[in-house]
Amino acid sequence: MGEFEDCIGEVPGRSSSLFALYTDLSKMETKLELTGVHLRHLPSKADSWRGAAANAFEVALKNEVKQAQRLESGADKAADAILKYAHAMQSTEKEISSARAQMRALDRQVDAVADDEREKKVDELTPRAQSIARGAKQAINDLHRAGEVCAAELRAALHLEAVEPNKEGNNKGELHVLDRRDVDRVNAELEQMDFRSVSQGEIGDCICWQPLWR
Repeated sequence: MGEFEDCIGEVPGRSSSLFALYTDLSKMETKLELTGVHLRHLPSKADSWRGAAANAFEVALKNEVKQAQRLESGADKAADAILKYAHAMQSTEKEISSARAQMRALDRQVDAVADDEREKKVDELTPRAQSIARGAKQAINDLHRAGEVCAAELRAALHLEAVEPNKEGNNKGELHVLDRRDVDRVNAELEQMDFRSVSQGEIGDCICWQPLWR
């Protein structure tokens, strides 16, 4: 590579790998959907089954169905997050490729002059090269930020939160979307914020952030 072309950084990753991952996650989501349908139809296979064992099976099956639905939803959201990041990376790859092509053109201009004129030519082309390099650096920085957003969306999709079962066996630490009561409570607390009345509570108080609409 030439003097100017060397100034262009590398794209951190390959969009083709991300698109392949998106395809795999989409297939997984389809399989999980079919698994959920199969689980929900299991009771019809033994509709005359009664007693404690049948009741225990029903409780266990409901938990399995819930887990399958959760995994299906998570795989779907994870796939969407990966797809957005893949498109962002693809766009960055094109920008970096264009920047390199422009820098190679500048390098060719330098190579085309006599040796004793090269330093002068480099000085002449440096402002243009710096502008191209800044644009390329900004594109890579933007991609890094897109990657951070993708990582946060994946954490939410895969429910990487604390597991704290309550007396009923449900996870108190599970994230959930704010409902109207949550929004009203949070808005009321924001209107009368007082550090002396802050109560951390316990695992399970944390809820998924959503816009605090009125």
